[in-house]
Amino acid sequence: MTILEIDEVSVTILMDNSTDLLLTNSTHAKRPPLTKNEKLILPLPVAEHGFSALVHIVIDSENEKEKNSLNKNIKYKNNKMFLFDTGPSENGVIHNADIFGIDFDRIDGIILSHGHFDHFTGLANILRRILLSKQDNTTKIDLFVHPEAFLKRWEVYRNGERTKTPLLDEDHLQALGALLHKNIDVMFLPSDDSLHLCLQERYQGKQVLRKDFHFSM
Repeated sequence: MTILEIDEVSVTILMDNSTDLLLTNSTHAKRPPLTKNEKLILPLPVAEHGFSALVHIVIDSENEKEKNSLNKNIKYKNNKMFLFDTGPSENGVIHNADIFGIDFDRIDGIILSHGHFDHFTGLANILRRILLSKQDNTTKIDLFVHPEAFLKRWEVYRNGERTKTPLLDEDHLQALGALLHKNIDVMFLPSDDSLHLCLQERYQGKQVLRKDFHFSM
């Protein structure tokens, strides 16, 4: 089993059920500012019944063969970025991402946790945004999804009434540039060659914390 050590991992919440504009930064959370130059920063982020998050992974590496003019090692950063779910509306996640200055064309793939509309409705427009930014009709976006996410679903109420819920259209997603990876088993990201991501926190050269992150479906 290959364990890939990572140096940083951050999660940016792009959509959640609630928002509180008066919350301040904390040790573990950085929140967008509410004001600038004594004025509200508009438009404001929105909250909706659903979820979306951007997972950003950084792996530092030093290439000893290449050195700069000061004869020092050049440090490279290998970034991986995955969008986890896409929210309950067509443009809510895009709206918040624009406010946060996030470029979707930088992501390495999209993960859908399951096939409920409050987790996938923004997918089509996000794919369109990526294709538009890349200006390349041959671009394919990796989409990791369980095959049952494409099943038809109904909301059934106690009084017997029922409502048909929005449906993921496999052909439509592929036409928008999605490269589908269907899997019913556990699948590890960013690749099957790197089965785990390991984050270690060091203090004064000593390892004090080791945490495995299993990015799986």
